[in-house]
Amino acid sequence: MQDAVIQWCSLPRPGGAGTSVFAAMVAWRLAQRKLQCALVDCDFAAGGIDVLLGIENEPGLRFQTVDIPLGKTEGAALNGELPQWERVGVLASQPWNGSDPEPWTVSAVLEALAQANDVVVVDIGAPSALHSLPMLRQCRQVVLAELTVLGLARARAARAMMIRQGESRPIMVGVVPRGLSRRGGVVDAHEASEYLHEELAGVVAPDRGLHGDVLGGAGHPGYRQEQPQGGGCSRRCHRDGVG
Repeated sequence: MQDAVIQWCSLPRPGGAGTSVFAAMVAWRLAQRKLQCALVDCDFAAGGIDVLLGIENEPGLRFQTVDIPLGKTEGAALNGELPQWERVGVLASQPWNGSDPEPWTVSAVLEALAQANDVVVVDIGAPSALHSLPMLRQCRQVVLAELTVLGLARARAARAMMIRQGESRPIMVGVVPRGLSRRGGVVDAHEASEYLHEELAGVVAPDRGLHGDVLGGAGHPGYRQEQPQGGGCSRRCHRDGVG
């Protein structure tokens, strides 16, 4: 499973750094590269990636409706029940519609999807979620780090913890926080790479149009060709052998 799954988390503010949006953009970019891709929402505290994408009314499975009585399911059948967004199958979490799935259910779902897709992009929210999702620890990890002093300090600590625990070295992506300019309170990408002891795969700047579309309930405009988010990171994941 570790060769097909990419997991996403953010520091220091899950839900504020744009993890779900960026994960969706990378899944979309990978689908454009003719890879069969699934996007899975394992942020069980917040969830709602289907709302972000504007497909919350589409029929299909959500994590709270997955039923695997024998602990095993077929990936192809699971793919067929997922709502589609821009040629990407989406398994969202809706914590307001039920209880969190059991860990063995999550493991069975991810294993099945990994076997039936070239790439599975998993949004876990915060790195602390790995404690309840041990099956993801050996998968390719992407950490979004705010390019601030606090954000980078937490990102370096999280990276060191992942390596100590025997997890794969994460791909680090810098994020310019909303409301700050590159000249006001934002750490330079080169300085950030030196501090993290890891070259940044790229830097994501805020996009007012994209932010407004998401907050306005218009969904994630993945079809907009001019959007650059996710391109560099999807190339890095592809180059590193994912898919």
